[in-house]
Amino acid sequence: MMQQQSETEIPFTYRRAIFWADTDAARIVYTGRFLDYMFEAIESWMRAYIGTDWFLQTVDEKRGGPIAHVDLDFHAQVSPRDTLDLRVFLERVGSTSVTFRIEAYANATTHAFTGRCVSVGYDYEAGGKMPISSERRQIMEDYQKACGENQ
Repeated sequence: MMQQQSETEIPFTYRRAIFWADTDAARIVYTGRFLDYMFEAIESWMRAYIGTDWFLQTVDEKRGGPIAHVDLDFHAQVSPRDTLDLRVFLERVGSTSVTFRIEAYANATTHAFTGRCVSVGYDYEAGGKMPISSERRQIMEDYQKACGENQ
């Protein structure tokens, strides 16, 4: 079961249960699943704060946010005994890109992993980078500022 906290809580946290299907032969979460968890948390943040997600942007707005870079640092193993709290931070808001940082904690206390990804605004009709709108930039910068002490 996936759930998230209210957008008024800072930082935004996406809670995710871990299931048997998420694991590998070592009985811990398969490495590739951590990217799914990161992207689920980011899209949940987007829905809560911006009112859209990658699918709606691509289909309805003819723009997107392809991922240009990802990195992950693992701190602890995660298994179906755990629930992950994925805290969403915005490290950098550029003119056409956003760097998201996810701090994930197993059972609210054990730092499981840190992930970063860069999403670049892209105009599918023009075929090139697209600047972040002033409205979205303001939302992102306000959120970034609100998270300031929690980063």
